[in-house]
Amino acid sequence: MVETLIFEMATQMRGAPPDVPLASGIRLDNLTEGDDRPMFVTLQIGESGARSRNDREYPHEVEAKVVAAINEQRVGGIRGHLRDDQRGTAHPEMVWRWVGATMDEQGRVWGKAYVLPTQAQAREEIRTAMAANARIGTSRYATGTIDDEGMVEADTYQLEGIDYVHEARVGIPVTSVVPKITSETEIEGN
Repeated sequence: MVETLIFEMATQMRGAPPDVPLASGIRLDNLTEGDDRPMFVTLQIGESGARSRNDREYPHEVEAKVVAAINEQRVGGIRGHLRDDQRGTAHPEMVWRWVGATMDEQGRVWGKAYVLPTQAQAREEIRTAMAANARIGTSRYATGTIDDEGMVEADTYQLEGIDYVHEARVGIPVTSVVPKITSETEIEGN
């Protein structure tokens, strides 16, 4: 028998996530047109200095690029990730569109996503996860360069999307979180 040291670390968010504003230029009425029960969810999607399970570190500059990509490009997300051999041709159905992001004083990145009305299963999973105080996961899909120490280099980092993934298989542990269905859902009266 081989004796192995098992080290587990857990983080817990205290209090509510911040109010993530919609990015400028988003028209809530147009975005949710025809959606009888719009759903917006706020999630922690990163953290300055976070290290992934595959030993990549994400510096503050990369996290700032994630916030900018959401606020300027409105990236989406699919269920799972594309395989490398699918990159050139596949266009899977989107689960959500990221409509706002912010970074708090602790360097945590928060994103707000509009869960598309075609995604009844994802909406139910998110709703029940919140009700059960259970986690859901997000994972970034991006290209870039990683230096010899595992540091993701900000100048080459290009976020393509933030996907909906199984909470136990996220790359960056802080992105497995209890979802928070947010105010835009309530404002619509649904």
